[in-house]
Amino acid sequence: AMHAKGGRPLLDQQGWYGNCAIHWAAQKGHVDAVNLFMEWGGIQKELQRRDKDDSAPFHMAAYFGHVGVLRAMHAKRGNALLDQQGKFGFFAIHWAACSAAYNGHVGAVNLLMELGRIAELSKRDGNNNTPFHIAAMNGQVAVLMAMHAKGGRPLLDQHSNSGDFAIHWAAYYGHLDAVNLFMELGGTAELSKRDGNNNTPFHIAAMNGQVAVLMAMHAKGGRPLLDQHSNSGDFAIHWAAYYGHLDAVNLFM
Repeated sequence: AMHAKGGRPLLDQQGWYGNCAIHWAAQKGHVDAVNLFMEWGGIQKELQRRDKDDSAPFHMAAYFGHVGVLRAMHAKRGNALLDQQGKFGFFAIHWAACSAAYNGHVGAVNLLMELGRIAELSKRDGNNNTPFHIAAMNGQVAVLMAMHAKGGRPLLDQHSNSGDFAIHWAAYYGHLDAVNLFMELGGTAELSKRDGNNNTPFHIAAMNGQVAVLMAMHAKGGRPLLDQHSNSGDFAIHWAAYYGHLDAVNLFM
């Protein structure tokens, strides 16, 4: 009814965050509305719209895990949508992996891997982080398991610009379940991985006072973890002391 009166200019109206109508429909998972907007405004134009965060409608659907919307858009525009990048250099699969507020979207991640195949898991954002890294940063264990089921052990060996592996990111943010998963998948070798500053995951956990993570790692790797040192010659207890993490220092003693 509105479009019959106002026509195509309605499709160009932007809200407070630069969202057009198709962004809102994608965010809320309204497949029929998304299809209507693509019919009225043209497939290419509607699916290339960007909000103030440089997010396309396909990104919005991925972040909020709306598989039906993703399928509808992909049916019209194909794999070109998988290669759209937005804020942080994220592709749709990064957004689906990072959605911490929504517990990660396994359904959306699985769909994107189905559409783009294993190549989706090698995509890099502006900091050279893969979707596996993003899921690790956000502690999305179900997403990590789904990705590993497709990509296998090579995902554990992906590293970012800073040299961090997935286990470093999980340790940094204190995601115990993710750390345990990586140790299960990769064995104790995960605890010997070094970032660009020669820090191990045990060092990273110490820097951030992640006591539960330190305990889990020590249960697997034992006393040798206490003797690991970085480029600066620092051991885990040095890092915990430097950043004032009393509980971690007490644990090491």
